[in-house]
Amino acid sequence: VRALGAVPESCRQGDTDYVAIFETEDDIRALTPDFAAIGRLDRTGLIATAPGSDCDFVSRYFAPAKGVDEDPVTGRAHCVLAPIWSARLKQDELDARQLSQRGGAVECRMAGDRVFLAGQVTPFLEGMIRLEGLNRPAQPITATPGTSGSWGGWPGLPGRPGNIPYPG
Repeated sequence: VRALGAVPESCRQGDTDYVAIFETEDDIRALTPDFAAIGRLDRTGLIATAPGSDCDFVSRYFAPAKGVDEDPVTGRAHCVLAPIWSARLKQDELDARQLSQRGGAVECRMAGDRVFLAGQVTPFLEGMIRLEGLNRPAQPITATPGTSGSWGGWPGLPGRPGNIPYPG
């Protein structure tokens, strides 16, 4: 609670992150994170989330122990949040917004126990990766500034050429 400067309605502990669920988008915008306190947590990061006013849910992601006080847009966090909000809202397709200073929109789709993501990115590196033993062709990847990896969307999403499934 002290780490975020506000009291969430509930908290969850995941394998890699804590998730703090708040009542409103304004609660998320008003957070005053104590990065030193968050950095001392026993998880990689802390995801704060709430219902959105013009989207299904909003979030912010803090991971100071990994050198990222607040990540602009975090695909991995949306892979954690999509199942939570899908169950809560009883829908498989969700529109999300990360409320960092730069911010960004992420489209999430549940497919069984998998999460597929799509959104606009600013590429700084493009290439192909071949994972031995998977019996799959090489997959294109796009790495974006300020993220810990690559992400894409689901095949055939209109207007989003080059999207690939996120391995969730």
